[in-house]
This record gives sequence, C-alpha cells and structure tokens, in this order.
Amino acid sequence: MKIFRFLPDSAVSAVARAAAHPSSWLGIPVRVRNRLFPAVAYPAYVALWRANTGSMSAFSMQSVAQGWLIISLTQSPMMLGILGLFQSVPMILLSPIGGIFADRLDRGRVIQGAQLMVLVGSVTIGALVALDWIQIWHLIIFSMVTGASFAVSVPSRHAIVADLVPRKIVPNAVALNNATLSIANFIGPSLAGFLVGALGIASAYFTQSGAYLWSIVNVNMIDRVAPPPRGSASLFQAVRAGFAYVLRHTSIRTLMLLGLAPSLLGWPVLTLIPAFVKLDLEGGPEDLGILLGVLGAGSLVGAVTSIFASGIRSKGRMVIVALLVQGAMILILAMTRSFIQAALVLWFIGFGQAVYFAFNHSIIQLVVRGDVRGRVMSVWMLGWGLTPVGLLPISAVAERLGTPVAFGLAGSLCILFVLSVAALSRDLWKLQTDPDDDSPTGQPA
Repeated sequence: MKIFRFLPDSAVSAVARAAAHPSSWLGIPVRVRNRLFPAVAYPAYVALWRANTGSMSAFSMQSVAQGWLIISLTQSPMMLGILGLFQSVPMILLSPIGGIFADRLDRGRVIQGAQLMVLVGSVTIGALVALDWIQIWHLIIFSMVTGASFAVSVPSRHAIVADLVPRKIVPNAVALNNATLSIANFIGPSLAGFLVGALGIASAYFTQSGAYLWSIVNVNMIDRVAPPPRGSASLFQAVRAGFAYVLRHTSIRTLMLLGLAPSLLGWPVLTLIPAFVKLDLEGGPEDLGILLGVLGAGSLVGAVTSIFASGIRSKGRMVIVALLVQGAMILILAMTRSFIQAALVLWFIGFGQAVYFAFNHSIIQLVVRGDVRGRVMSVWMLGWGLTPVGLLPISAVAERLGTPVAFGLAGSLCILFVLSVAALSRDLWKLQTDPDDDSPTGQPA
C-alpha cells in the first residue's frame, strides 16, 4: 500500500534522491548551486548535513511531545523548569569532557555514541507512554540522558565542520547547516503536534527514534578524520587550556559572554511555550505544534538569509543585532493575547535565533585554532548548561504571576544585558573575519 497515492513513483524517487544527495538538487542550475551552496560538493559534509537534520528533527519533536506530556500530567509550568534543570546538570558537568573528546577522538564516532544514548532513551519513553506506565521520574532520567548526549556530541558536531570543507567554504557550510536545522525545527514541531493530537504522545517518541537512527546511519558514512595531536597534557590541563584560550582572546570571551543571553533568558521562554499555549491561549497540542513550526519557519528564513550574507566580514555585529531582535520580540510576546499575534512574534524570534547561531558558529570556526576548537565549543555549551539559572526563576514567575509577566521580565533583561556587554566590550563589534585563506581540509567529489 502506497502512503502517498497522489504522487507518481517518479516524483517520489526524485524527492528521495534530492533529500539524499543535495548536490544534485533538481531545478537549481549547477552554476547557481555552486555559488550559493558550494559546501554540498563535499560528500562528507553532505552526510553530516543529513545526520544533523535527522537529530535536530528528533529533538524538536521531543520538545513538543515532552512539553505537552508534562503539562498534561502536572498542569504546572514550574515542572517544565525542573525538567530543564535535570537536563542541564549533565551539560554543565560533561561539556568540558565533550570538548576534550572533540579534540582528541574521532569526532564522528563521538557523535554516533551520543546519538545512540538518546535513541535508546526515546524508544524507552515511547514504550512507557504507550503502556500508560509513564511517570515524572522517567522523564527526569530521560532529560539527563538528553543533556549528557548534547554535552558529548555538540562540540564534535560543530568542530567537525571545518574538517570537512576548505576554510573559504566554512561560512557557507555553517550557514547551510543552520538552514537545514531550521527546516528540522519547522517540520519537527508541526509533525509532533499532529502525531500527538491524532495518534497520541507515544507515536511522536517512536517517530523521533527513527530520526535518531537516521542520524546514526549517516554519521557512519563520514570517513574517519584524524584528530589533532593530543600532546602530553593531562585531562585537567587540557580542560584548563580550553578555558585559558577563551579568556585570552577578547572577542571569543565576549562571544561566550553574549551567549548567556539566549541560554539564560531566550531558551527559558521557549521552554515555557507549552504552558503559554495551554494555559493562556487555551490551545491544544496541534496549536503548540503550529506555533513551534512557525518559530522554525522564521528560523529557516533567518538561516537562508545567513547563507546569502555568509560573506559579511563584520560577523560580530550580526551576533549582537540578532540577540537584540530576540530580546525585543520576547518583550512583545509578553503583550500578545492571540494565536495569530503569537505566531508572528515567534516567527521573528526564530529569525533572530538562526542569524545568531549562524554567525556565532562561523566566528568560532574561522577564528579558533583547530586543536582547541572542540574545547571552545564546550565552553559555549557550558553556558547553555546554565539555562536553569534563568529557567527556574522565570518558570517560578510564570507559576505565580503568569507566563506573560515572565516573558516581559526575560525580554527586558535580555535587551539590557546585550546592550551592556556590547557597550563595555567593543572587540566583537569591531571583529573582521577573513575566510579567504584557503587551507583545504575536505576533498570535493
């Protein structure tokens, strides 16, 4: 039985080939494709692209399924903050280790191992939900597994990009990667909302498990990339060297400091969206999926914009402006009282989020030495592990005074923080990146 009866076999095959081989995208002239997407000429990068799309689709589905499950079980916005705390604890503890793994081990195998952890966890939670045995402590354990997986895999996932393409292609590879992740953030929540509403929460967990499996298979297609020489430093010395590198370079230090704005104030707001939809907008899981899908759509447009703007040298300025846009939109979200208004505001939040990630990661790839890149990414991840420091008080405010008040507080603080850092440390504002030094690390097909 065909699932898509309205599509002829040739159309289905064409879509499948395009998804599996973006370098052969139909309808795009080769000259235009090579100009806009030069990174897809490198098969190893394409495999990473597919893997990241699968894993981020799974994670975005999980954000909808788990958020709705928690609110349905407890009716408590505070519980969303508590689950966020348990997810962040392993991120804080293991991020430095993840950075060392990225600088000392095969980065592809590190990614695979971490994805296998979360695959087993998502299958288990899906089974528990299907059997009606699910309890909050099960979700706490899975949150910790997810946090550990992120801490171990994200430094390698980002550090490996510059190993797979030449230096001059890195900004395009980073921007294209963010575009595909934005596609995942667009499709994942909408699909999860539909599955939860039509087939139940368990179906969303089983579907995301398939996406994690897809990611593992594609990472396996990346040829082994030899890690940089280890040196004779101990584990503690290696961790200390990573932090010392960040502290020594003013622009990178400022970049890490600015990263606290989305981690402490931006992400907590997005974590509370399920409570905002159910308790303030009085919507259902499909509404939540649509809103998070609109967030992903804005992120997609922002990521595509970043592809066209990847040649901009003043990437530090783009980071600052993108964070200010996010803060302003969160503040406006606090005054939103309708579904349509919320969708529009979330679109702009997604846009700013994608631009921030694209230029933030491009700076790290271009400025940081390859032998410490993984540890620098782990420092950035460590900042994201501090999310509960913002999430717990913001969720407590939401519990007591309502999510709109919590959003207003977060948006105001985000704007003030970014403006203060930008005014006190202008090195990032003045930073000029130069991707033209061609040091090939990947080979085109």
